[in-house]
Amino acid sequence: IAYSDKRSKKDEHNRKKGLERLEKQIKSGKLTKTSINNRGYNKFLEMDGEVQLKINEEKIEEDEKWDGLKGYITNSTLSKDRILENYRQLWLIEKAFRIAKTDLK
Repeated sequence: IAYSDKRSKKDEHNRKKGLERLEKQIKSGKLTKTSINNRGYNKFLEMDGEVQLKINEEKIEEDEKWDGLKGYITNSTLSKDRILENYRQLWLIEKAFRIAKTDLK
């Protein structure tokens, strides 16, 4: 398990943006009991009665405890630091694949 302050701030920012969108959908009536699922920020919803939705603050507080944490599972014999270093460089490899898959102009 690794902790990153940068990731923690990103997690907090993303949750706030998601909750703002969720509140907006609830207030506009676009989000109904039949249209919700348990993905994304809908996991913070609580169904109250037949059709009334509200955001569950306890679930948000529980989610905040995980901000900045990331777990890794591997069967590699490399050191923890080496594994984290390699993982943090993964975006470079993914970027190279994206470039290779696009048409060069």
